[in-house]
Amino acid sequence: MDKKLFWREFWILWGLGVVAGAVAAYIAKLPVMPLANYLFLKGHDLYGSSLACLEGAEIAVELAIAVGVGLLAAHAVGLGAPILEAALRGEKDFPNLTSLLVPTLVAGVIVGALLVTPDLPALHPNRQAAHLQAARIVNSPSMPELSARLRRFAGPPLTAGASAVLDLTGAVSDTLERLFWISGIAWILMRIRRDAVGPASGGVLCGAIAIAAAIGAAFYFAGQSANNAAVMSALGALSIPGDPRWAIITRGLLTVLPASIGLGWLFTRKGLEAAFVASLVAGTVQHVLFVLVVARLR
Repeated sequence: MDKKLFWREFWILWGLGVVAGAVAAYIAKLPVMPLANYLFLKGHDLYGSSLACLEGAEIAVELAIAVGVGLLAAHAVGLGAPILEAALRGEKDFPNLTSLLVPTLVAGVIVGALLVTPDLPALHPNRQAAHLQAARIVNSPSMPELSARLRRFAGPPLTAGASAVLDLTGAVSDTLERLFWISGIAWILMRIRRDAVGPASGGVLCGAIAIAAAIGAAFYFAGQSANNAAVMSALGALSIPGDPRWAIITRGLLTVLPASIGLGWLFTRKGLEAAFVASLVAGTVQHVLFVLVVARLR
């Protein structure tokens, strides 16, 4: 592996990730990294200097590990960012952009359409009862104090521009996580199978995508459980009707798996840049479909 290419690629991707993480934390006014979010949910002051410094260090260190390990593993198993690497090598012949555009757009549209399904009424059987209970809570004498406690976990209202920037930073973070997990798992599977040095086989890459998707789903459900516990604690004796477990699990899987599998497949076939662009396309399609279709079904 070309060390000069590795370090140039590393600093570019790491820098993008750090900027994206910092901007997301600033706009959302909420922690964006696992450890900082855990401490926040446990009651630590979000605006204290200690938590802010911890999150800054966590963004820098975790991204350095993710990008560094991800790039080493990706180059070892035949993955990577073909357009960026060609530019860094000074090559005049870039990968055929036409061959990248069609699968990128198709994957983005399909993933975006699937990401809307968790909001469909069929997966929220108790939504009306929850809305009625929420209305009672809003009209209760304890609402001002309760609102202050709940606002802590919601962050400030976002403008359309701020939401668009958050979508962009989220696409950067998700793409770098995909680089780490799929490349790293593929490298481990090759070592377990004692495959010869070289590009990973299709079976290894499919296995890596499936394992990465399972890990992503586990992290998602763990995070949702922690957030729900924090909100329930803020509500105190009050409660809002919840949905059946089957609906919660189905919504969670539809939230995680389409992007994990669809964009993971695109990364292994067309590279990191295609996965990033498809993530942006998916977010746009999801937003448009939600506004034009799902919001009218509620």
